[in-house]
Amino acid sequence: MRCCNNEKYGWSQYSPVDEVLPYDGKITTGVYFVKCNDCFPVHGNGWYADVFVADALNLNLITNEDIVYQIKPSNNYKHLSCMSL
Repeated sequence: MRCCNNEKYGWSQYSPVDEVLPYDGKITTGVYFVKCNDCFPVHGNGWYADVFVADALNLNLITNEDIVYQIKPSNNYKHLSCMSL
């Protein structure tokens, strides 16, 4: 039984020193700027969560070339009930 939707990536805690960087090709905890024209379910250019981007890549809805920028948090935390399973 899954305890939360984002158990792989955890919860982000951003700080003022976290910055927008070019996409490094790896989906980890963070948010990603996807540049895409009307590729459902992506509704145009915008920032999307790690779990959404990973699923969209796995379903071939977007490609790595569509991901332009990333913001990776200074800290991330796993949900407590997810860690105990």
